[in-house]
Formats: sequence, structure tokens, C-alpha cells
Amino acid sequence: MTQSWTYGNTGSTLNGDITGAVKLGFNAAGLTIGLGGNSSYTGGTTIAPGWKDAVNINVTSNTGMGAGAVYLDGYNNSNSANSSNINVNFKTAAPVIGSLASDGEGLANFVILGNTGVNTTLTVGALGTNTNFMGVIKDFAGQVGSLKKTGIGKQTLSGANTYTGTTTIDGGTLALGASGSLTTSGVGIDSDATFETVLQSYAMPTGQTFTFTLDPSGAGMAGLLKATLLTITNGSVSFNPLGTLNDTAYVIGKYSGLTGSNFASVSSLPAGYVLNYNYLGTGDTIALVAVPEPATLGLIGLGMFGLLRRTRRELQAN
Repeated sequence: MTQSWTYGNTGSTLNGDITGAVKLGFNAAGLTIGLGGNSSYTGGTTIAPGWKDAVNINVTSNTGMGAGAVYLDGYNNSNSANSSNINVNFKTAAPVIGSLASDGEGLANFVILGNTGVNTTLTVGALGTNTNFMGVIKDFAGQVGSLKKTGIGKQTLSGANTYTGTTTIDGGTLALGASGSLTTSGVGIDSDATFETVLQSYAMPTGQTFTFTLDPSGAGMAGLLKATLLTITNGSVSFNPLGTLNDTAYVIGKYSGLTGSNFASVSSLPAGYVLNYNYLGTGDTIALVAVPEPATLGLIGLGMFGLLRRTRRELQAN
């Protein structure tokens, strides 16, 4: 059985450890509260202000929000000035939450990464669920915030995010919603992970590097950029092989329409491989493809020479 605890005492900090099947709720007007315990509660955290309310949550421990889902439940009013504001500020270096979602309502829903002198990497996704965050993830003033996606689920970002650190996709899928953007953060995609932009026409931003991890222990395992209409004209890519590559091809991109003939910048290209923007001629795949060894090319050449000689003899015999 999950217990529900609702707090409305502004200015307080919960420094105790909260464990078990507990769900926290924060909904009082003008509430500012801190979460500083070494907590593992599993019921989740819901932040739900009402009319013209602002709720500020300062998370001062890496596990201050427990192991459950975090949900920002905003409030809309016909007069936007009377809609709610939610600010969740992760102030430590490596906070972890089970998942992140919001309903998109309210004047503003912000997740703020960092504190004075502290750069923050927020890890989300351990619950393995599919969630959509419709607010904005941004840096604390003067600091650098980063995001790490873990777990098998899909985390969708539907807001105009502005954090400037790295985005690391260690598992599952990190997706952009139809109005989502992520232009100020480099993206690293693990070999069993996906960055997805299928709900919009996506142009790779200038100055944003996508790093694809390549795993030779699997059959062509590589990080994947999955899009519908994809523009690569300004795209920058890099590669992170986990060992000596031994597969014929590593697929790094899927699309239904492609604008641009090649990436603007390619770094750390593995020796013996080239990029093919229309792999297998299917018109929907970008792959890193092995170049045949010189010896192999020589054998192919000898085979073609032998075939030509044989054909010539057969013609002469006829």
C-alpha cells in the first residue's frame, strides 16, 4: 500500500530519509521546500500548485526525490498571469530520479540543473517507463547542466531545452516531441540506445556534436539517430568504438527523407570505414561501412580478370 504525504509548510527542508511505498505531494501556494534526505521512497513525487501558485523544490541530495517518478502537474487559467509556476532545482552534482514527466499546463515548468559552484548531471529513466516532459530543462545561472538517460523506456522532451552540458543516452530512447528542441548540448548515443526525432522535421544544429558508440561485440551494434525528415547539412558527428571493429556495417541513422549529401564535420572516423548516406540503396539509412582490405580488392580484381578471360574464350570458341 502506498502512503500519500502532502506538504504545505513553506521554507522547510525534509532532511530525513524517506523510504518505502510513499508518494510525496506539494501543492501549497507560494511553497518553497527542500528535499535533502538519502531517500528511496517508490511512490513518486507530484508537484501540483493551484491558481496563481508558485512551487519551488530545492533538491539538495542526490537521492532527495527517492526512486520513483517525478511529475509536474501545472495549472492553467484563462488569464495566463494567474497560471501556476513550478521550479525544481537539482543542486547536487549527480541526482537520480526514476522518470520525469509533466502535463504541459501552467505558466512555466522548469527543471534547473546546478547551484553556485556546482555543475549537475541529472539521471532519469531507471523505471524503464515512457514519459513526456513538456517543460524546460535549463542551467542554473553560471553553471553547466547535463542529462543522462538510462533504462529501457522512452523519455520525450517536448520543451525548448537550454542546458549546455552533455546529453548521454545510455539506454532506451531519448526523443524530441513535436515542439521539443535540444540545440545547446552535445549528444552521446550508446550502442543500444536511440535519439529519436520522428515527430518533427529535424535539422542537426550547427555546433552540436553527435557521438555514436560502436560495439564490436554485437552484430553491428551502434547508437542510432532515428528521424523522418532529416537535414544533415550542419551536422557534426564523432565515433566512440569500444574495441577493434569487425562488422561490415554499423547503422547510425534511419530516415524517410534526407536533405544534404554529407555531414558538415566528421571526427574520430574509425580506420578502414567510410560513411554511406544511402546504405544498401534503400534510401533510408546512414551507415558506417567497412572498406575492403587491399588484399580483398586484389582478389576481387583477379576474379573479375578471370571471369573476363573465360568469357572471351567462350566467345572465341563460338
